[in-house]
Amino acid sequence: PNLVGMTLIEARVALERANLALGEVTYEYDGEFTNRITYQSIKPDKEGLEPFTEIDITISGASNGSEYNKGDMPDLFGLSQEEAEEFLIAIGLVPNRITEIYSDEYEPGTVCGQSIEYGLPVNDGDKVDLIICVGPEDTGEDVSDTEE
Repeated sequence: PNLVGMTLIEARVALERANLALGEVTYEYDGEFTNRITYQSIKPDKEGLEPFTEIDITISGASNGSEYNKGDMPDLFGLSQEEAEEFLIAIGLVPNRITEIYSDEYEPGTVCGQSIEYGLPVNDGDKVDLIICVGPEDTGEDVSDTEE
């Protein structure tokens, strides 16, 4: 299957349906995190592949501008929950608890906190809790400036 343009989750499903396997996942840090596959190791029209042949892929890099060094906790602030979870899985970490908070300081649906501080050493399998902003708290008050 042609995986270019798919997310990691979409690629896993497509490979499973084609009786193929996901190989090495590499992130290319080009300052843009489209969360989409930009390269696959075996061309999509290649025929006669053995079942469970591993297909290596490259996914575009981080949108929040942070660099990522293997073995260090990445900066997930500003990524969507889905982007952050896929990124953690791809680098061998485990998304754990998700907590939602009200805030008008961050874009709704984005990561505004993480349990392991950016840059600290991490190991494969470490669990990472995420805090997701759900937007400002609705106080039930009418905040319109119109006079009657």
